[in-house]
Amino acid sequence: MPGHDRLAADSKTSCVDTGRGHDRRANDNCPGQPGTDNTWAETGLDGGLPVLGHDRPAADLNCDLAETCQGHDWAVFGDRLDQLITDPRHGSPITDPDRGRREVAEGMGLPRSSEAGRLPEMFFQTVPGAHYPLGVILLSLQWVREGISLRGVSRLWERWMVLLGLAWWGPHPTTIRLWLLRYGHWELTRPKEKADDWLWVIDHSAQFGVLKCFLILGIRRSQVPSRPLGLADMALLDLQPVARSNGAIVEQQLGEQAEATGVPQAILRDEGSDLRVGTRQFEAEHPQTAVVYDVKHHTARVLKRHLEADAQWGEYTAACGQWRPQIQQTPWAFLAPPSGRAHKARWMNVGELIRWGVETLQIVRWPPPTVLRRVDKAGLQDKLGWLESYAPALVRWQALEALTRHTLDVVREEGFRAGTVEAWEAGLVALPVAANMGPVQAELKTYLQAESAKAGAGRLPGTTEVIESSFAKLKAVEQQQSRSGLTGLVLALGSLLRMATAETIRQAFASTPVSAVRRWCAERIGASVQAQRRAAYQAIRKRKRSRSRSLKTDLDFPIFNTPAPTSA
Repeated sequence: MPGHDRLAADSKTSCVDTGRGHDRRANDNCPGQPGTDNTWAETGLDGGLPVLGHDRPAADLNCDLAETCQGHDWAVFGDRLDQLITDPRHGSPITDPDRGRREVAEGMGLPRSSEAGRLPEMFFQTVPGAHYPLGVILLSLQWVREGISLRGVSRLWERWMVLLGLAWWGPHPTTIRLWLLRYGHWELTRPKEKADDWLWVIDHSAQFGVLKCFLILGIRRSQVPSRPLGLADMALLDLQPVARSNGAIVEQQLGEQAEATGVPQAILRDEGSDLRVGTRQFEAEHPQTAVVYDVKHHTARVLKRHLEADAQWGEYTAACGQWRPQIQQTPWAFLAPPSGRAHKARWMNVGELIRWGVETLQIVRWPPPTVLRRVDKAGLQDKLGWLESYAPALVRWQALEALTRHTLDVVREEGFRAGTVEAWEAGLVALPVAANMGPVQAELKTYLQAESAKAGAGRLPGTTEVIESSFAKLKAVEQQQSRSGLTGLVLALGSLLRMATAETIRQAFASTPVSAVRRWCAERIGASVQAQRRAAYQAIRKRKRSRSRSLKTDLDFPIFNTPAPTSA
């Protein structure tokens, strides 16, 4: 029956084809071989399927694998005590199954087993509160962290089970989602060291609806690498969905975190008003903490201020916006300007639009043969000749954008330290030259000197890109959900930072039951936007069904027959 776990009726019934897209349970008629340690007791927490006996001869299985796995070529090796392996290239049996098994393990990046011809032992080790073995959970979390969707991981396991000849079910996407939440909850709540050398990176992520997420990532100053910060370097210190935020609320959140892990040496933030006010108040109470302003947001603000003061910039962006829809479905589409971005991201990526203007103007003046094979020179002048009027301005904008990009690159690599200003000045000679860049250079140099002085004798990170990357990874996991407000999946952010290991998975699942995840989601998220929408429209549809006998159409509903209010 679709949507429910089903047990096979007899020993000849398939142990594999019990439904697609649901958690499924193996038939008692297909147990593991007695005496082996390759089966595990069910815990009742998330769906899964016990593995068939690893050492059991394929010929002894009371399951018709050939019948239930239609469309796949299965190689049965008589009484051999090993798994079924076929060549993934053409489906024929592998003459040396031990070699084939090793090749599969190497292709998946799995450690080799001590015994030739076996899967790694982690595929037969239990995890507290889970049906699936450690290997399946570990690789699932790592694959999601690398960018594969929940459904993609589930489908990937289906293919690998067939390829490896295992009578396992691949985990359902909702099961993988629950693993992410349990691991993320553990990463958030596990005890962190209390020290006086923490560096915090803080930010908000706003989505559809009233809720937004306040996030604190941290790293000990003694562990700051000489390269840009990566997600694997960071620890999840705080994750709070909030309906409103201001300076006082941010100060309170920072104070609570300081009680848990100690007053930080530095806080890296952007220029959001609530973060700015909250960190200033926190800094006034804790003078040992330096508040560092993110270089990426600062350079974006410099670009915005200077470009908005230039009247030609507004004309140029308007012309690009008007011309793009006119040619995007014509032979000229390959020369279309980039689409604009909304809000602050537009100023962080403005260089793309400037580079398009500079390079496209060169195509108009000196069209290469690859372009002339598609369009004629007269047509170039007709369609794109308007760029000539912006030639002097494009030179000026290019120099401005190159200067701010150089500043961002230097701080991204060097951080804020004693030699940051010198490294920045050394690179100025290679930048495009334009008039009136002196004041901009002076402004950026003053900023670099002020922030570098806060680093003292060491080095401080200078950009919040690492926290923005964590939000981007979360939205990639959420996919379309990210357009509909925060859900409980925000808790998975903790599983997207450091790579999960066998030991951390055991710790996480042993200390984080499903009930803890559900309680956190109920207390912090409540009813999501999707849930509220579903409840609202289901109530209307239920009311319509109850009135269906007396109402002829939707327009007979009382709301449409209410008299309009008369004017006084």
